[in-house]
Amino acid sequence: MMLGESLPKGYKMTKVGIIPEEWHDGTVSDLFHVVTGTTPSTSSPEYWEDGTLLWITPTDLSMNDGQIYISNCEREITDSAVRDYNLSRLPVGSIIVSTRAPVGYVALNRNVAYINQGCKGLIPKENVSGTEVYYSYYLKSRTSELIRMSEGSTFKELSKRSLELFSIPIPQNYECKKIGSILSTVDAAIAATDEVIAKTKDLKRGLMQDLLMKGINEEGRVRSEEADAFCERTVNSTTFKFPEPWEFKAMGDIITLKRGYDLPADERLAGGVPVISSSGISGYHKETKVCGPGVVTGRYGTLGEVFFIERDFWPLNTTLYVRNFKNNDPKFISYFLKLHLAVYQSDALSIPGINRNFVHKLLCAAPPLPEQHRIAAVLSTIDHNLAAERDHRTCLQTLKKGLMQDLLTGRKRVPLNGGVIHGF
Repeated sequence: MMLGESLPKGYKMTKVGIIPEEWHDGTVSDLFHVVTGTTPSTSSPEYWEDGTLLWITPTDLSMNDGQIYISNCEREITDSAVRDYNLSRLPVGSIIVSTRAPVGYVALNRNVAYINQGCKGLIPKENVSGTEVYYSYYLKSRTSELIRMSEGSTFKELSKRSLELFSIPIPQNYECKKIGSILSTVDAAIAATDEVIAKTKDLKRGLMQDLLMKGINEEGRVRSEEADAFCERTVNSTTFKFPEPWEFKAMGDIITLKRGYDLPADERLAGGVPVISSSGISGYHKETKVCGPGVVTGRYGTLGEVFFIERDFWPLNTTLYVRNFKNNDPKFISYFLKLHLAVYQSDALSIPGINRNFVHKLLCAAPPLPEQHRIAAVLSTIDHNLAAERDHRTCLQTLKKGLMQDLLTGRKRVPLNGGVIHGF
């Protein structure tokens, strides 16, 4: 608010900023009992073996993927650990905040839990009953402020006292509950979308293996060794099995790869031509180097990833691109190449880079062009579905961010009889 400006009608200025007149300003300690956790001796098996009690750490909070509730953790402790270390019990509905390494992760526990010394637990007082969700989201929205309040030279830590004195708005209980319900509903939609994305990715992974190794017939059925004819070819003690209509050849007989072109960042001119690095689009340029559609993979850096580009592009010198598709379906080639380069994504391999001559020598079996079209169509449909779900998730995240900014501060009001009243 600028100097000289009047407050919006129905609002007041407080330590936490402008809030509705019906709201109060207070501190965390007005609403919660703040407790600190500890770590039972890791060298004592009786504290860890066959443990059944949740023991939450900052790492657990960081892996909660933005969701407000937490119900799982990496390690569990025993009753003996709780007794011997007099650990503070966090009942269901307690807020857990990471206050060390790093500061600012927030979650609401769905089960009784205990915490390590990198966390603080906020146990609701009686007057907070049913409003914990609102305060969880509010603290989550104030991560940067919690970090600024942290102290320490080796690593930052938010003290128990600082957290207790942290300023917080206090809406009326019914409004707290409604705001929490709205934000929880959006989070549930995000979680459901994440589940759809995960299942679709699993489906694609399985279909890629089947379609690119067994193929799909003219009726749209994935071939099987029981119902269809397969050939075998043994080369250097390695046996290759593939459908009878396919041709067994070297990758270099299917496509020709070429190294990309140097283009320093300071030499790029404003334009709409995507610049492709080993990790995907890394910027844009005015000039086209290769006409689309194209297929690009990393030569150095990120290995094994393959990118399909519909339009003209500029492949960087850290990549290999398909210079000649040799009358094969470019979209099919993007999936085909990804399957055969998947070995480079293994953590077990320490490969500094991919040599195109080596890739050209890879032995494989490729289907005829009509079947390539069918395979590409199936996998493209799955990719389109994945893109739609990811776009939906982005929209939900944007919605959540806006709602948190407006509802948590009272900028927009949620009345008792439903709906949203616009504030200022």
